[in-house]
Amino acid sequence: MVAGSALVPVTVMTLLLSGTSGRLAQRIGPRPPLVAGCPLCAMASMLAVRIGPHAGYWTAVLPLAVLFGLGLAALLPPLTASAMNSAPDSLAGLASGVNNAVTRVAGRLWIAALPPITGLTGAAYADRVQFRSSFAQISWICAAAFACAAVLAATFITRPGRPTPARRPALIQTPVPHLACPVAFRHAPRQIREPNSSQATNRSRVTGTPSPSRPRIDHVRAEA
Repeated sequence: MVAGSALVPVTVMTLLLSGTSGRLAQRIGPRPPLVAGCPLCAMASMLAVRIGPHAGYWTAVLPLAVLFGLGLAALLPPLTASAMNSAPDSLAGLASGVNNAVTRVAGRLWIAALPPITGLTGAAYADRVQFRSSFAQISWICAAAFACAAVLAATFITRPGRPTPARRPALIQTPVPHLACPVAFRHAPRQIREPNSSQATNRSRVTGTPSPSRPRIDHVRAEA
């Protein structure tokens, strides 16, 4: 119980800062938070090498727990968003399930594989020297993994391009305002101009149709 409560700051930092990290990733893209979060976790893993029998909680454990929480808060929201954005909207639920399953399985395999790789099996857990040596090796392996993750994020994760704004449909006004019809034009609509008097006269000469004439208004002066 005491060992588990020592890492409570990791959970607290992740819960408090994940929302801010997600909003920042939406503004500047997922790559900068990922590239910044992985080195923070790598530094926390390297600080874990100092932990020993005589290490104090406030000087050795708490700083690396806070640093690791900052790193997780920086990289987890954009990582999840990148996994979700890689799939179309119709497969959003499937993408979320695959992302959660891969995360859980990878974490369990990592935890199960590292102790045997470093020689921490069976009676070695009771040997303080072997336990400390294996713990230091695991810390360095985790630091190297986070450093590789930062390189991969900087190389392969790009900011999505800005979406092309949708073309607003033009409105054809009708005598009744609420019956306006939206119509999308591929090009700008041509402006129809009324022919002037000279054009109308020339057209009437060619076609033989009478040219439209303006009505005359006779002003009658009333005599007193």
